[in-house]
Amino acid sequence: MDTDKLNKWLTLVANLGVIAGIVFLALEIRQSNRIAVATSEISIRQTYGALSESVMESPEMAEVLFKAQSPDANLSGAERVMGEFYIAREFNTWGAVERAHANGMTSPTALEAAKDDIRVIFESYPGLRYAFEGTAYSYPANSHTEVYRTVIELLDSE
Repeated sequence: MDTDKLNKWLTLVANLGVIAGIVFLALEIRQSNRIAVATSEISIRQTYGALSESVMESPEMAEVLFKAQSPDANLSGAERVMGEFYIAREFNTWGAVERAHANGMTSPTALEAAKDDIRVIFESYPGLRYAFEGTAYSYPANSHTEVYRTVIELLDSE
């Protein structure tokens, strides 16, 4: 067999090996990205779950939320502080979802679900409006975020 033909065949086989390696690498990267997104969304769900569990484990916090279902809730000083920290914690969670989404670590539905959660919390607990206002207006650096804009839209709609 001619050395030139053998070199051509070896070059073809080597090129096919490189192409197969690139395809394999692309599939591995895609799988790693899917795992990262799933892990991020699981972590977000765990954060929401931990917040819910903290309310279930605290009769005082459950009482604050019960009272806050009324727009004219008569919250004590300590209850007002608990409401403020509850909403601040929600803001942190919603902001984390948005940052994860902006970095490709969650699906678009995760961000939409967070915005739905904002609406649900805002509408379910009108007695915590003061906490929404305080948190939103205390952090003007967040004014460019979808979370902030969603809260401001809700505050302005009333």
